[in-house]
Amino acid sequence: MSNSHKVWVLTGTEIEPYFRNQETDDVLMTTPTPTAQTLYRTVGTAKVFTEQSEALEAKISLVEDQLAASQALLDESRQQLLEVRAKSAGLTAKPTCMAEFHPQAWQGDYAIDVDPGMSEFDVTDQIEAMGREKALALEDCEYSSDDLRAGRNVEAWIRDWDGPFYVRVEDAVRGYFEEKDAALKKADEGLAKVLRKRPVRDDSPEP
Repeated sequence: MSNSHKVWVLTGTEIEPYFRNQETDDVLMTTPTPTAQTLYRTVGTAKVFTEQSEALEAKISLVEDQLAASQALLDESRQQLLEVRAKSAGLTAKPTCMAEFHPQAWQGDYAIDVDPGMSEFDVTDQIEAMGREKALALEDCEYSSDDLRAGRNVEAWIRDWDGPFYVRVEDAVRGYFEEKDAALKKADEGLAKVLRKRPVRDDSPEP
């Protein structure tokens, strides 16, 4: 390294430019050549860098700026996603699946409808538990649909009815999944709209 070569010195948390003294490498100067205003310092335990460190420091600074810009963009997109989901949840009520319970009584050899007449009961939990494919295979007036009255959200008198009865649920199940699909599509469209409007920043890092 030549006597007047520029170096960088780590002083505390700062990196400061100095120059090698022409007389001795143990002394650094604040100017390339001695003047009345020149300040001197001994190398001592200071950590000295070559001029190559300047390029490395600049590169690190650029990467840090790019990371900060990317993080800001990520935070902004996440916030917009939360807002879209919140709006979607507020505008679209959670769908429910309501089955029909028809109580009956025997009259001779025939089962006839009796009071209190048809009553709806919530089977959403049961439908979700069995899954879409199995739920859509349910048929009215079958043992599989009759068993829905055993759900925890069902009124006690329906669960405990000891006479004949039948349950209608086919149309309700189809409508339930159609409503769910429509709500999901609406939420996806809202998110896609937000992402299309996301600002593009020139200082984002290259992929």
